[in-house]
Amino acid sequence: MAIKVVIATRVLEGVLGGLERQLKEISEALCDMEFQVHLMYLSHSGEDPFFNFDERIIHHKILSQNPQIKGNILKRISRQIEIFKVLKKIKPNVIVSFMTGAFFFTCLPSKALRIPIVLAERNSPQMYEVTSVNKNKYLIFLFMLFATKITTQFREYVEKYPVFLRRKFVVIPNAIPREILKLSPAIKLESKPFTYIFAGRFSFQKRVELLVRAFASFASTHQDVVLKIFGSGPNFSLIQEQITALNIEGQILLSPPTTVLSREILESDVLCIPSLWEGFPNVLLESLYLGVPALGFSNCDGVKHLIVDGTNGWLADYVADGSSLVSLLERSYLYLKSEKSMCKKCRESVKDFIPEKVYSKWRQLILEIAK
Repeated sequence: MAIKVVIATRVLEGVLGGLERQLKEISEALCDMEFQVHLMYLSHSGEDPFFNFDERIIHHKILSQNPQIKGNILKRISRQIEIFKVLKKIKPNVIVSFMTGAFFFTCLPSKALRIPIVLAERNSPQMYEVTSVNKNKYLIFLFMLFATKITTQFREYVEKYPVFLRRKFVVIPNAIPREILKLSPAIKLESKPFTYIFAGRFSFQKRVELLVRAFASFASTHQDVVLKIFGSGPNFSLIQEQITALNIEGQILLSPPTTVLSREILESDVLCIPSLWEGFPNVLLESLYLGVPALGFSNCDGVKHLIVDGTNGWLADYVADGSSLVSLLERSYLYLKSEKSMCKKCRESVKDFIPEKVYSKWRQLILEIAK
């Protein structure tokens, strides 16, 4: 009989993001390894998931109000009861909850049913220092004690958690998306503009408005540069208004999320990832594998673990006024304009993240817990 795995996440409907993409990749890889995979998520909008999931994966939508709105105690109890009933019917061997949000609503039902539960931490612990969750971080850490195991993506992250949690950690990084494994780096045409690219959610974490401001300053002395921005999110209108106010619509091209991001990356010269923190930035991993170097901040977890300054990209400390970002844009432009290529070093830097290596770790973890 196949081992049953429930993968839980808070939001999946209509959401394009690195976590959602990795969740899809992991789910399908587990199916390939003959696990029976069930996907559980809160449902309120009625939309389909942005990504098309393999038909072997069984979906369980837990009816809920908008997860961004804090529910009252009765609604929370009702949700817990529904999740308990679904899990009791599935009878999974293991639950894997992506992020603490999903862990909070699956933990008590899993304990009541004596089902082992893995908390898949997808963010860097730096998040607990630079966001509003800082005031509750020790309560969150105590709640993590209920996890059978906790996964994180870099070994350095483990040391940033309390000592009483560290024995629970297993390091499993993200994998290069299987769909791009056979792609080769594109040959850049001299006639094309020098192209920077950003792809991600328009949120406080990603600092898109800082990138727009820095690029406008940089582009004022470089007429042959273009910045392509792909994404959506709460700050979309703000970014749109900012581009118009800076009168730079001709050099900053704003587009919605795309399912063919790899093609856009291949047509670009440099990836920009000006985040304050990351867990394991998927777009950065994909860009490096495709031979496109990147720039970001040296004090940003995730980014500093993948970019080696001067080898596969460029790093500088975060400065609130954007001056260090302007310098990174200038450095990358001058380096690549001098016909120096980083393509080979970019691909070499991510050789340890091929799917076979990564998904074998998930298999080993699940089998160990299922016993």
